[in-house]
Amino acid sequence: MPPLEVSTGTFYPARYDRYAEEGQVGAKVSLEYQPATFKIKDKYPDYQAGTPAVFHLLQIVREVRQPGQGGGAQAVQGNIGYAERCVPAHLPHAGWALDVDLITRKPVSTAFKKIAADRKAELANPVQHAADYQAQQTADDTLVTGPVPAGGVLASLDYRYSQQRLTETIPLFTTQEEQTGGNALRVTDWKTAGPKQTRATLRDNPNVPLGSDVLGMDFQTAVLLQYRTNTGLVKNKYVLVVSWGWSREAGKSLITLRDVTALADRTGLTPEFLAARTRWNGLTVNDPANPNAGAHAVIPMPDHDV
Repeated sequence: MPPLEVSTGTFYPARYDRYAEEGQVGAKVSLEYQPATFKIKDKYPDYQAGTPAVFHLLQIVREVRQPGQGGGAQAVQGNIGYAERCVPAHLPHAGWALDVDLITRKPVSTAFKKIAADRKAELANPVQHAADYQAQQTADDTLVTGPVPAGGVLASLDYRYSQQRLTETIPLFTTQEEQTGGNALRVTDWKTAGPKQTRATLRDNPNVPLGSDVLGMDFQTAVLLQYRTNTGLVKNKYVLVVSWGWSREAGKSLITLRDVTALADRTGLTPEFLAARTRWNGLTVNDPANPNAGAHAVIPMPDHDV
């Protein structure tokens, strides 16, 4: 698909394919956002030059099911499952949920260990208000060092979709997990950064069993810019939201992909994203490795600073 030119850069559907393998159906995607230096400086004149401009990709999802089938997925003990993250049926924008990584098995892969290590360094940065993010560090340490009992696993409490933090030097959908970096796009020196060093990338492979009652998935992907202002404040700006998704007929493997479309350009989040964020920010999860430790709060998804 062609690139999308937006007010702060370019959004690339670098890979967007139908997926039907081993009894699973869905999509395989790589979505990339490349900010433009002059556009960022023009749109955000309070950006303090020489400090990091950090771009995260985050995502919400809604499952489309056969009529008459129950919505949501079975929640897993100790996990923040899709059913728990969904906006409840009695509220507007029901069914939308923040899309986060769920680590569901031991041993934890080398890729997640690297993501956890890089995230720990990032969350310890005073700019990121490390005290608010202690829960994620606790969750990462629990997963990496364990032990976690069978059937119990602590989910990611980080609203930022960690798949996008694979480095640009790694091929799409690589099996070389030991080389994944876990970093968001962080640009300080715009002059020396080459094109491959200035893209935030989200790689995803959403799929369901062929016999599932899920007939498709709708997605919205947002670009979050975090930067320091000339007065020393840290701001959060949602500079873009795009939609994409896939659909099929019941029992069929023929997939229809929906066009990648810009929904919001530098105006904050969509109503669906806002509803999913409200749901997410109110969640807690118990630590299955230590039931007496109480509930962990999720890392709160920030507002769009105006």
